[in-house]
Amino acid sequence: VQRRPGPRPTPRDRIEAAFTWEVWDMHDRIALTPTGQGIRINNVRGVGTYQIGPQTIVRNWQRAFSVRLGYEREQELPSGWKLWPRAGFSLDTSASPNSFTSVMTLDALKVIGTLGAGFGRGGWRLDASFAYAYSPPVDVAPGANCDPMNGTACIPVIAPFRQSNEAPRNFVNAGRYEMSNFVLGLGVNYRW
Repeated sequence: VQRRPGPRPTPRDRIEAAFTWEVWDMHDRIALTPTGQGIRINNVRGVGTYQIGPQTIVRNWQRAFSVRLGYEREQELPSGWKLWPRAGFSLDTSASPNSFTSVMTLDALKVIGTLGAGFGRGGWRLDASFAYAYSPPVDVAPGANCDPMNGTACIPVIAPFRQSNEAPRNFVNAGRYEMSNFVLGLGVNYRW
């Protein structure tokens, strides 16, 4: 697939914009069902062989979207050198509702800013970029009952051993989740 250049308001300027809509709500759970001989624990004192049944990891994700904007300018310098400064911004919403946030796959609202530049002459081009991604903290309150409206934990502990449906359910994803990232990129390009 050949990538087409973004729109150019002037011959030296390029702007790119994007909007994405992601249907993460189809990811409601991970169901693990043993097949064949299944999963067993053998030679358990007083039990013998114990057969581990199906497991479910609750996800309950939601739809998310992102908005992205980028700008680049081609700048002529003396002696045939060129400079391409660029900047970008994106906003990504979270696929994971607060009550279903966990360390398994941390997802949260993300605000990302980027700066970069290319520098070159002839067919050579050197590129450097820097990005910082920030996510506001996600607080998941502990609670005996799952209550997404109040932000309490809703991911139950996985119970590999069979238990009664009357057994209490313990929710294990309560806590504060924080995330930020620094990204540094370097590249070399040659066109002949």
